Amino acid sequence: MEKRWVLLLWCLGVLWFGCALAQEKTTAPGFSTVEQAGDPSFVADWLKQNGTVVDRTEANRFFEVGMREKQKKNWSAATKAFGESMIRYPSPQALAEYAEAELQMLGEIRSRDKSYEQNKLPDLAHALNYIRSALAADSALETMPKAERGKTQLNADCLSVYIQSGKHQGICPLLEAYGLMR
Repeated sequence: MEKRWVLLLWCLGVLWFGCALAQEKTTAPGFSTVEQAGDPSFVADWLKQNGTVVDRTEANRFFEVGMREKQKKNWSAATKAFGESMIRYPSPQALAEYAEAELQMLGEIRSRDKSYEQNKLPDLAHALNYIRSALAADSALETMPKAERGKTQLNADCLSVYIQSGKHQGICPLLEAYGLMR
């Protein structure tokens, strides 16, 4: 009798674990890495195919965590949360927030390590990919308010100019976030 109880409990445990895994949503269909979200054409195509059918609950939850961590200036946790959000649903806002939080985090690291010179162009180019993805996502969804889209376009333009010329022109919030305009 005791063996039957143990066997029954074991079977129930396996069943419960299987159901929990089946309900777990790790990423959106087609997304397996954060790097894919840095490809504007991939993001735009994905949103056109899947944008209206994907459950955004988990993405929204991670986005809210990212916003809370951003308020606390916990850039590493914010970057992680925005990354988790954007691979579940690559909203323009999640992509833009990811780029900003990651530059804030990397700026702190580069300042501490005094390693801006060897890392600034790859760091900025990486961020530019996500900013361009945010713009591509907004072109597909048209969800960004006009002012937010303008700010995102400004960020894309100023990063692009800096990467090409090594100089900034006017206001550039992401260069400030990274620590190049203090």
